[in-house]
Amino acid sequence: MVRKDKRVLVGAGVIVSLAVIVLAFTSPSMDLMNLSSQTLRDVAPHSITSAFFGVGPGQSSIDNSWLTLFSEIGIIGLVFYIWIYSMLVAVACKVARSSKIAITRAVSAGYVGISIAIALNAVLMTSLELRTLAPYLWILAGCVIVLGDREKLISTR
Repeated sequence: MVRKDKRVLVGAGVIVSLAVIVLAFTSPSMDLMNLSSQTLRDVAPHSITSAFFGVGPGQSSIDNSWLTLFSEIGIIGLVFYIWIYSMLVAVACKVARSSKIAITRAVSAGYVGISIAIALNAVLMTSLELRTLAPYLWILAGCVIVLGDREKLISTR
């Protein structure tokens, strides 16, 4: 039990540290559209934080979901997003293989197929952020988690 508490404390420390770094290097007075008047010394800290933390939601217009995510939420955000996405696929694979109930197997296998198709499609278009597609992906992921938890195949507690 103590080991889990230390992990939570370390995770919270990392999150707080990252927040302090973002606040320290981000200047609210910097005009990103008029960089010609900025000196390299003024722009460099923001460029470094943009690479790690992104430029913010809605600030890029790239026709590729993965590159859009990278530019808007940075390397750290993209790594966390890919981790969450891949963990949901891994859990759905486990539920699809281990379930005794046919509908649970079908929903889980369907989610695996849909999420792989959407991830591949995200290379060509912004399918991860389409309001007509993305909510259903996350709702279906929640259904897989609930169905797996009800059969005690995964633990959410």
